[in-house]
Amino acid sequence: MIVQITGILKSKSLNELIVDANGIGYLCNISTTTFNLLPEIENQFTILTYLHIMENKHTLYGFMEKEERQLFNLLISVSGIGPKIAIQLLSKTDNKQMSNMIVSGDVKMLSSLPGIGPKTAQRLIVELKDKFTFDNHETIPTDNSFSKNQQDAYNALLTLGYKSVDIQNKIQSLINKNPNATTEELIKNCLKDLK
Repeated sequence: MIVQITGILKSKSLNELIVDANGIGYLCNISTTTFNLLPEIENQFTILTYLHIMENKHTLYGFMEKEERQLFNLLISVSGIGPKIAIQLLSKTDNKQMSNMIVSGDVKMLSSLPGIGPKTAQRLIVELKDKFTFDNHETIPTDNSFSKNQQDAYNALLTLGYKSVDIQNKIQSLINKNPNATTEELIKNCLKDLK
């Protein structure tokens, strides 16, 4: 498996690039997100890759950031989403937007993306929601109004398998009533209401 290539950028367009590594030119399909992060032509750089192997074709997909490749791998793990659709999705949205749409169960917004119908959108949400909740730190509240107690309670509930959005909403409503609640009180009260 080819996981990264270091070489000279020979050409680039919105959806593909050619990198020359020791005299061999590799064509990589890319998203516009990766395109915007590429160096100038003839500069050396490293591109992270995913090699898609089919019976009669090997296709390389390239990513400038580790997070984008992780998201790509998550997307293609869903039935009905192949690498071509996944790379198109990455051109239309970023990691934070995608994780927010999936975690919040936004079928309408997901369905508006290329290659995604309502059924595929629902499948994305069902299959990836938990993975985003646990793996993607974009879903962890970074609001400075969250004290250490509240953050500790949030993390404890997250490890118990509750949904990120539900936990945030519940903690917010509890601290509105009692701003000085301890970690234990927050967890106890959240557990009463979270299902």
